[in-house]
Amino acid sequence: MALLHHTRREWPPLRARLSVFGGLVDPMVGLGTLHEWGACTTADVRAHRFPGGHHYLRTQVAEVVGRLTGDLLAAYRSPASG
Repeated sequence: MALLHHTRREWPPLRARLSVFGGLVDPMVGLGTLHEWGACTTADVRAHRFPGGHHYLRTQVAEVVGRLTGDLLAAYRSPASG
């Protein structure tokens, strides 16, 4: 029901790096779709893809958490400007 009443709001882009994740053989979300998140920020977007399809996270938890942790540490050590 909430989906039927949702209206999209325009927000200014963030000034933060984004890390986006997806499966290498996801038929629903390709690399181009991941990079579309770039419209939401004035900073960099890091797209990471892992073996598997749309539910890659079920088998790649440790790898995704490792990559996310690395990206968070990099952002902490060198904050985005913009």
